[in-house]
Amino acid sequence: MTEPHTLFLAAIGLVCFLLGSQTLLVGLVVSSVFQAMAFATIGEGPLIVYYFFGVLFIVRNGIDLLWQGAAPTSFGERILPLYWLLIFVVIATVGVLVLPLVFKGAMVYSPKLSIDDQYNNLTPLAFSSSHLNQLGQLLINALIFLIVWIRKIPPQRFLEALSWSFALTLVFAAWQIFTDLTGMYFPNDWLYTVSNWSIGNEQKFGAIARINSVFLEPSTLATYLVGFLAFLLVWWIKRPSWKLFFCLLLCLLCMVLTLSTTAYFGAVVIFAGVFLGFGVAQLLSGGWINKTLFGILCMTLVLAWLVLTITAASSEVRDLLSFVLTEKDSSDSFQARFEADLQSLELVWRTYGLGLGLGGNRPSSFITLLLSNLGLLGLIGFLMFLASLSSAAINRVKKIGNARLCDIAIAAVWALWATMGAKVLAQPDLSFAPLWVWTFFLASLCVCTARNTPSKLPIHTLPIKVERT
Repeated sequence: MTEPHTLFLAAIGLVCFLLGSQTLLVGLVVSSVFQAMAFATIGEGPLIVYYFFGVLFIVRNGIDLLWQGAAPTSFGERILPLYWLLIFVVIATVGVLVLPLVFKGAMVYSPKLSIDDQYNNLTPLAFSSSHLNQLGQLLINALIFLIVWIRKIPPQRFLEALSWSFALTLVFAAWQIFTDLTGMYFPNDWLYTVSNWSIGNEQKFGAIARINSVFLEPSTLATYLVGFLAFLLVWWIKRPSWKLFFCLLLCLLCMVLTLSTTAYFGAVVIFAGVFLGFGVAQLLSGGWINKTLFGILCMTLVLAWLVLTITAASSEVRDLLSFVLTEKDSSDSFQARFEADLQSLELVWRTYGLGLGLGGNRPSSFITLLLSNLGLLGLIGFLMFLASLSSAAINRVKKIGNARLCDIAIAAVWALWATMGAKVLAQPDLSFAPLWVWTFFLASLCVCTARNTPSKLPIHTLPIKVERT
C-alpha cells in the first residue's frame, strides 16, 4: 500500500516537474536537508526524497536539452573540475564492479547495520545491493553537477534555494523545541520515514532535548550547520549586514541545541580559522583588522566570559559541557566508532590501497570511508575535484569583475570545506546531499557570465546585494 507521504511528495514533484527545471532546482536543494525522509522503499533500502527530486531534475533537463535540438558545444574555459569528477566516477564504478569480488569475505562494517551493533561482530564482504545503491547515488549527483555546468544555471537560483532550505531547517528546529516544552504536535511520522535508520527527536540530556530538525540525528544536523555557519560568517565579514548577523546567531543557537561535539568543535575551528585567515592576512598586508573582524574577536571574548561564568555558577551546565566535550570520548559509542575507523585503515593496508568498492564498508569518518572503499586513488580524486572546483569558481567570478559575487563565492568555498571537515568527524556518507549542493552552487559560479549574474534578489531571500555588471 502506498504511504500518504509518498503520494504527497509525488504530487509536489510532479508540480515542480511541470513548472520547469528552475522550480525543480529549488525543490532539489530544499529536499537536500530532509535527510530522514524517504520517498519510498525500494528493495531493502529507502529512496531518499532528495534523490527522487534528483531523478526528476535529470529527466526534466534531459527533455529540455532534447527539445532544444542541439547538444552543448562548450563546457566553459575551466573544465578541470569536470575531469576530476569523471576520474572519480570511473574509479568508483570500476571499484564497485571488481573489488567486492576480489576481496570477497573480508570482515567489514556493513552499511546496512549500525556501527554499535557491529562492534566485535563484523560482516563478511559480499557483493550486495548497497554497492549498487551507493554507485547509483554517486551517478545521480554527478549528472546533476554536469547539468548545472552545461545549462549554466544562474547562481541566484541556488542562493534562493539555499535560503529556503536554511529557513526550513530553523523552522522545524524551533517547532521541535516548542514540542518538547509544550507537548504540541510534531510531524514525526512525516519527517522520519527512513525505516530502521531515523532517530527522531527523543534524545535528551537530563531535561534538555537534543534537536535534529529534519535530519537523521543531531550530529548530522550539526554537520550541515557547520557548513552554513562558515558560509554566513565569511559572507558577513565580506559584506556586513544586520540580517546576516541575525541569521548567524540563529545558526549558532541551533548548533548549541544539538548538543553535538561536531557542532561545538566545528564552531570553534571556524571562528578561529576565519579570524586567523582574514585577520592575519590583513595585518601581514600592512593594514588594520577591519571592524567586523574586531567585532568577531570581541564577541568571542564575551561569549567565552559568559560560558565560564555560567559554567561556574550552574552544576547542570557543567554536567552538560562534560557530556558533550569529554564523556563522549569514553562512551561505548565513541569506542565503537574509533574501532571502526582503525579497522578501516587496516582494510586499506590489506587491500593494497585499492579499497573494497563503494558501499563495501561504513566506518565513522568520511576520510576512512573514502580510503576503505575507494582506496588512495579515490581519496586523491575526490579531494582534487573539490580543490579544482573551489579554485575555478573563485577565478571565474573574479574574471567577470563582480566583487560582491566574488565574496559569496569565497564564502561558498569555506562552506564546502567546513562541511568536509565536519564529515571527517561525524558523517561518513558520500551520498550526504548538503555537501553535493555546495558543489552544485560552485559549479554554477564556474560557468556564470555577466548576463546570468544576479542583479536583484526577491525580498524573501537572504539579504544578498549583487552589483549589476
